Amino acid sequence: MTVQCTKCKYFFRDNYILTRHLNRKFPCIQQTKELICKNEKNIIINGNVTNNVTVNNYITINVFGNEDLSHINAERIIEEWRLINKTDSEEYTRAGKLVTTFHGLVNENPNNHNIKLKNTKSMITQILSNDGWSKQPTHDIIDQTIKTRAGQLVTFKESIEECNQKVFKSEKNRKTWKHIESFEVDGRDHHGPNDNTRRLRTNVRVALLN
Repeated sequence: MTVQCTKCKYFFRDNYILTRHLNRKFPCIQQTKELICKNEKNIIINGNVTNNVTVNNYITINVFGNEDLSHINAERIIEEWRLINKTDSEEYTRAGKLVTTFHGLVNENPNNHNIKLKNTKSMITQILSNDGWSKQPTHDIIDQTIKTRAGQLVTFKESIEECNQKVFKSEKNRKTWKHIESFEVDGRDHHGPNDNTRRLRTNVRVALLN
């Protein structure tokens, strides 16, 4: 009896060989917004080779900057913001943590896993754009991530105000939001006091691993 890979349509002698096919070192070819399995190459889901040979549904990965944010709502952002306010007194740090936290919220949707950073010391990171996967310097990806996530967060301002009118009546929150708007424009070049800028870049680098 032969078994067939559901994507590349290649036939194998038995399930053992099929399993080995799916677990080979080389991943399936990744194309923009599409995952396909070709010949002796593996299935990738969320950027990771899957060990489950029964997987038949393939996840469509959204290109960077075009993530699906439908699972995020104002209430969740306000909740996370409230927690950050309880632990951080410095406005730049609060803004940086909110941007980083928002990145985590974006990645709760598996379809948004469009960045691949092997480890925090890696100088190169893979990112999915309209032209497919490419390798770029990690510090550039950090810059893009800060700008993009801050920009996406800004689009929720009206929803946040509608959800809770008290949020932006707070001077502390207004100051935090000004930093978020600056992150959208300047990215990693928007500097904070003392050593906070370095900490933000480190936090974003760690967040890219998830």
